[in-house]
Amino acid sequence: SLQLMSDAKESMQSELRKYVMENTEMKNKIKQFDLLKKKYHELGYKHNVLLEMMGEKEEQNQELRQDMREAKATYQEQIQTLTNQLKLATSATPQQQAPAPAAPAESAEQAEPVVDAANTAAPPQRKPQRKKAD
Repeated sequence: SLQLMSDAKESMQSELRKYVMENTEMKNKIKQFDLLKKKYHELGYKHNVLLEMMGEKEEQNQELRQDMREAKATYQEQIQTLTNQLKLATSATPQQQAPAPAAPAESAEQAEPVVDAANTAAPPQRKPQRKKAD
């Protein structure tokens, strides 16, 4: 009977050690899980911030592309006007030189500088800069 009790005690101690080890492993896994969960939330926050920044940069990019299209169109118009003026100036005989064509009436803010065929074109007036969002 003493032997049976001793064996039962050994078996119980062995089982207790096994459960203590499993408990320790589970505690370590819980700590790892909590750290991973924290990192996951931090990455999610960073991801959202980066998405917002990317959207802002995309919007700025589109605005700059539109500004470039407008500047290109303005320069093309100026080149076409100068080319037409040059053609008129070279086609007229020295006695019959035609005056430069008059520009259509525009408001003072929209008017482009008048360019003589012998002079170079002035660059177009720049638009006021858009305020950047903070």
